[in-house]
Amino acid sequence: MSGRIYFLVSIYDIISLRRMLSIGKRLLELGYEPIFFDLTSSLSGRLDSFMNSAGMRFPCISLQPAPIIGIIRKNMPPDTIFATALDTPLSETLHRASVNDSTWLEDIFESYRVNFRYYLDAARIHVASDRPRLAVFFQEFCNPSRAFIYACREAGIPVLSLQHGEGYMEQYSALPLFASHHIAFSRYNADILARMGAPEEQIFITGFPEADNSSAVSRKQIRRDWNQQYGIGESSHVILAALRPHYIDSYAENNRLMLNNLAHHFPASGKELLVKLHPSDQAVGRGDCAMEFLAQYPFIKILGADEEIGHALVGADVLVTFFSSALCEAVEKGITIFAIEEDASEKWPPWKKFNVMNVIGIDELAERSNEICSPENAEALVSDNDNRIRFIEYFRGVNDGRAVERISAAIESILNQHKGY
Repeated sequence: MSGRIYFLVSIYDIISLRRMLSIGKRLLELGYEPIFFDLTSSLSGRLDSFMNSAGMRFPCISLQPAPIIGIIRKNMPPDTIFATALDTPLSETLHRASVNDSTWLEDIFESYRVNFRYYLDAARIHVASDRPRLAVFFQEFCNPSRAFIYACREAGIPVLSLQHGEGYMEQYSALPLFASHHIAFSRYNADILARMGAPEEQIFITGFPEADNSSAVSRKQIRRDWNQQYGIGESSHVILAALRPHYIDSYAENNRLMLNNLAHHFPASGKELLVKLHPSDQAVGRGDCAMEFLAQYPFIKILGADEEIGHALVGADVLVTFFSSALCEAVEKGITIFAIEEDASEKWPPWKKFNVMNVIGIDELAERSNEICSPENAEALVSDNDNRIRFIEYFRGVNDGRAVERISAAIESILNQHKGY
């Protein structure tokens, strides 16, 4: 073997895991040893199940979890804690716990330091004994990830950021860069990384791994599958409604508003409403609340947890969703889009300036729902193809089925620069 490559996992993100599996498969063919590293020691079972369903098996090892430090719990009996209402002001909770604000904050910061140090010590021991040649991560917002990345960098082991979703966007542009090298899925992604301070030679523009297989999926086949699974006619007008994470109350309310405004058009001959749960609901077992909510709409068809939205977009006619990376995939697939902008002040990529989607407010859904649900009106709203091409070139990169190959080549390039590790 040409060395171990760690894929660091600290959250169960289906999209990112699919990417890692595809890259791991290619690296295995090239003679490397891909290993999935569960930084929480709580995801190994799910990772094994995920790999089994994908038909790909890689070794999975774990880092021990940090001790839990309960700042308020140590000052307050458990029955008092659980009796405290969720909407109780923090100041009142602290008062009941007999701690003042400054003491509480000091304890909180100290708990973070101790927690990070625990993971860092464990990571240093593992890195020193196993000496992986490269660590690849997609999420750096928690102590286990940051600690392991720090330990690798400290030991001179290169670290590659695969990023999650669309990659770093406007929302992340003020974050520190933890990795030594970066995969950029698009030119836009690379521009953001450069603004964040990443040197040009450390950025590899590759395209999206999931796009490698999209050309193999035909609308005809998807419609045939939907007819068998959901009873959706092959000539039906299908509106795909992609939800926000339903376990978050504010998002759940917007999910409710969206479906309530679409609901009065269904059931109707030749029209179908297909709903895609957010991957985070499916991934962490929180989909029950969403399924309970959807039960009030018996005419809705619900996509299975293992179905990719990119494939679903091939079979759909219209996408209705909130601002998210699904919009980019929909532009790529060439379908009509109604994008719900919840807060115009949020830092999203400049998707709107290309005029390839209908951007509406949540309060406009009722008046626009007829356009959304009418095949004739929806067809008339398809955007100019030149704008669409420019959008795809900037935000989606090259779609030639070779993204995984380019990422693997980038990894080999990095390893060739660090032959001594």
